[in-house]
Amino acid sequence: MTEIFTASSLEEAKQMAADAFGVPASDIDFKVIDEPKRSLLGGLFGKKEEFRVEATYTAPAAETAEAPAYEAPAEEAEPELTADDADAAAEGADEAESKEISPEIQLEKMAIGAAYLEQVLAQL
Repeated sequence: MTEIFTASSLEEAKQMAADAFGVPASDIDFKVIDEPKRSLLGGLFGKKEEFRVEATYTAPAAETAEAPAYEAPAEEAEPELTADDADAAAEGADEAESKEISPEIQLEKMAIGAAYLEQVLAQL
């Protein structure tokens, strides 16, 4: 965030910025826009010269990134089931004791998993 502060001294302008942003002045980047002009007659006519300072504060990444590092996709795509998968699921229920899966089913499951991972990586 960036704001412009005006004060009679540079230190006062820096302190105003620190108070406005709620952080120490050392964490703020300052750029002097206008400085008071020094002249002999400048103070005689009541014209008060002031410092104009542009103050920029960038919050550290840890404070601004309150969102989790990983966000799940809004709509998670479910893998498409084929007739072979339905048959395999039915056989798996009947043969839960054996725990052996045919190579064709393993390859198909791996292909479904790879497709899902590609979708997730594409969203990142």
